[in-house]
Amino acid sequence: MAMVAVFLVAGTGLGIRFTSPGQAELFAQNPWFVVQFDEAIDTTCFRPDSGYVTLLSDSLGTVGYTPRFTYLDRVVFLQPAVIFPDSDSVWVTLRQGIHSTTNDSLPGDTTVFFTTRVNPDSVPASFTSKSLDPDTAFIPGYDSTVVLGEIEDNDSWAGKTPIVWAGYSVDTAVSWSEASLLWPVDGAMDSSAEQVQNTERSLDTLSVGTHIFYLYALDNCGNLNQDSLTLWVIQRPQVDSTDPYDGEFMISVSTDILVWFSENIDQNTIGDSAVRIRGSQTGLHGFTFIYSSGPRLLTLNPSVNFSPQETVFVDLTDRIKGFSNNPLFPYSFWFMTSPSDTGAFTISYDLEPDTAMLGVNITVHLLSSRNLSQVACSLYLDTATLEIQLASLSPKEFQGTIRTGGLPTGTWDTRVWATDEYGSTVDTSARLTLLRGNLLSPDSTYVWPDPVDGDQANFRFWLGENAQVSLSVFTLGGKKLLFQTVAGEGGKWNTVVVDVSRYGTDIYYYKVSALNGMGVRADVTKKFTVVK
Repeated sequence: MAMVAVFLVAGTGLGIRFTSPGQAELFAQNPWFVVQFDEAIDTTCFRPDSGYVTLLSDSLGTVGYTPRFTYLDRVVFLQPAVIFPDSDSVWVTLRQGIHSTTNDSLPGDTTVFFTTRVNPDSVPASFTSKSLDPDTAFIPGYDSTVVLGEIEDNDSWAGKTPIVWAGYSVDTAVSWSEASLLWPVDGAMDSSAEQVQNTERSLDTLSVGTHIFYLYALDNCGNLNQDSLTLWVIQRPQVDSTDPYDGEFMISVSTDILVWFSENIDQNTIGDSAVRIRGSQTGLHGFTFIYSSGPRLLTLNPSVNFSPQETVFVDLTDRIKGFSNNPLFPYSFWFMTSPSDTGAFTISYDLEPDTAMLGVNITVHLLSSRNLSQVACSLYLDTATLEIQLASLSPKEFQGTIRTGGLPTGTWDTRVWATDEYGSTVDTSARLTLLRGNLLSPDSTYVWPDPVDGDQANFRFWLGENAQVSLSVFTLGGKKLLFQTVAGEGGKWNTVVVDVSRYGTDIYYYKVSALNGMGVRADVTKKFTVVK
């Protein structure tokens, strides 16, 4: 058979980017014939019985093949059903009827000729310079490029052997045909070293931790190599909320800017390069700040007031870091100041009492020098946060109750924010100390009067916290005369009045039992006397 080849590249319609082997190349005896088209093709065109594809060997005649498709059906692999003899001449013909999914057809037949050779390159695609860039994934917003190194060649084979397919899987190794695609950055797998990337951008779904990134590369001699890289996935801090919120109007020109984060950040990374505050009229603003780790709250205090009716833009950049050096997911928001502002106003508030045993209700009282449109009150202790509702007694006076039963003991930071009718906001703070006292003790349990010389006895006891209380009265012989239950209030004296008009002159036992909400029980048993 004469070695004649015609190679037609489509100028219009369906086009061919490259083939491997290329025209008149020396190639392996067991090649994968690879064709990359410029658009997705109709895969039925490559069925062995379609008549659109012919593999013709000078020695073996027509040869069967198995097709495979990758890169969104733009790349076709034809795996011959035989191993060609040494120095065989092979023609691959792609006929004009091959068409894309949009019915663009090859404008003419395309024939590629190559010659086989014994002892071709048998070394698989090398991963000697493999890398992930970056190799630490901060989510959300992760994007990575995988770089594969050059393929090594033995001395008996001239030229480099291109990588014709690359893929990856995460955490579970799979076969190359099942792997997700790594797309060549330059658009074609046609060189001895390829930079490839993950085009699916699906790695944001990975959990935080260490993952194995398995790599696959196939060269055009049919050699497959597999390797792996380690990928570290780290959750980025994010902005949970802000005050003012994004797009809020009627904000005071002297407002502070509050930012709550999803996790604690390193306050040493906060500065002018990490946070930008810009007014549409006043330009960039410097600021001072306070960071509170309990509520994960950053309070920015601009150094100069904004102008009335000015749009203010706040940018929080990834220069802000968490404690694992993980950068903040960038966040930007804006707000607008009020048209006019009558200046600062004052508020005062007190806690009554500011030191108490658990179970005692605390009254929060707020007074303002100006009518208020909004108030808020919060308590912070380590990672615990408690929001308190304040009710309006008048436009300038608000009040609320802190119910301490079940709260952790310790010194709580309390903070009150107040916004006036012009949009100006001020805040102040105080401290509340909660102590755990005895639930019930003999020293704070007694009968009055004792001896009882009338028809009523007052059983009194101090409770350290709210509890369910039972009172029992017995004769000296053990006969129960009374059993009564009451809801006891913590942090105060409780009194149970008992009718003893039918009791004779004698000494009696009484028992007070208290059970708190945590299941802790305390009992006190004492005597009292009735005299008629």
